[in-house]
Amino acid sequence: APGAAPGPRYGHAAAIVDGAATDPKRCTLQGEGLAAAIAGAPASVIIVARDATGGRRWTGGDRFAVRLRGTGPLSGAVVDATVEDHADGRYTARYVAGQAGDYVVCVELIEARSKPLLLPEGTTGRVRVTAGPPHALEAELAASWATAGEVFSSLRVRAIDAHGNALAGVPLAPQLT
Repeated sequence: APGAAPGPRYGHAAAIVDGAATDPKRCTLQGEGLAAAIAGAPASVIIVARDATGGRRWTGGDRFAVRLRGTGPLSGAVVDATVEDHADGRYTARYVAGQAGDYVVCVELIEARSKPLLLPEGTTGRVRVTAGPPHALEAELAASWATAGEVFSSLRVRAIDAHGNALAGVPLAPQLT
C-alpha cells in the first residue's frame, strides 16, 4: 500500500505529531515590518506559533489576522495584511501601506469557537511608514487665485511619492518665488 516515503534523516517514514494548541500569549513576532516600512512597498512580519509551554509549534492550520492601525493624524486608517501559512508553525504576514505615518501592528489568533485573542502587548510593534521614492512635484499657490500677467506672492513646490506623501529634504532647483 502506498504511504509516506522514507525520510533522508532516519531512513524510514516519519510523521510529526503536534497535539498542543497554539497559545496566543506565547506566540512571537519577527521581521523588519514590525518597525519600519516604505509607502507603497511590501513589508512582512513573521509569526512563530507556540504552545502553552512556549515550545514552537511544528504544524500549521492556525488562522491569524494581521492589520496595521494608524495613530495620530492617521487615526482610523487600517491596512490589512495577507497571511501565508508555511505549515510548520510559521506564518508570514505581508502588507503594503500607502500613507506615510505611524501605525501599530495588531495580530489576532482567530479560533472558530471563541472571540479573537490579542497577542500580548509586548509583541505588537509601532511601525513608522516613510514616503517612497520621488515620483512627482506638487505645486500650490499661496493665494486662492491669480490673474495672468500679475505677480503672485509665492508658489510652494514639494516632491511627493507615488501615493501623494511629501518627501522631506528633497532639494528642488531652481527656487521659485
